[in-house]
Amino acid sequence: MAVRKYPIHYAPKPGKGGSLTEVVVMGNHGDDGTLVLDVSALFAGPRVLNACRKGAGTAVWFWQMFAMGAFIASVVLAFTWHWWAVVGGMVLAAVVHTHNKQAAIEFAMQALANGKGSSALSSAGALFFTPAESILTSAKRPQ
Repeated sequence: MAVRKYPIHYAPKPGKGGSLTEVVVMGNHGDDGTLVLDVSALFAGPRVLNACRKGAGTAVWFWQMFAMGAFIASVVLAFTWHWWAVVGGMVLAAVVHTHNKQAAIEFAMQALANGKGSSALSSAGALFFTPAESILTSAKRPQ
């Protein structure tokens, strides 16, 4: 399955004191603001994505654990074999994490397009409205 690349933006999460969260812009809805999908809420647990598509949350969780295991194994290899093994583990974990994040977004977008996932994503806090001017691109994100 080819995963589409969704641009990641940053927006303040409601009820979190203005702290920024990674979001995907879903569209502008006039006076309500802009509808966004909170990426971090998709990783809260497998139940959120499993409600959208059977097995999707479990797949995302599995690849998260794979990336974490690869990194931990590379740290062990760095101590017991060659120091540069940790570099390979970091690269592998970063690639898997990036692809996993985009796959989770794809699962959520497909569920929303089919009309099955909006209630599950809304109850998990993954869908919310925010003013368009509060959305930041990665280039504008404060450090």
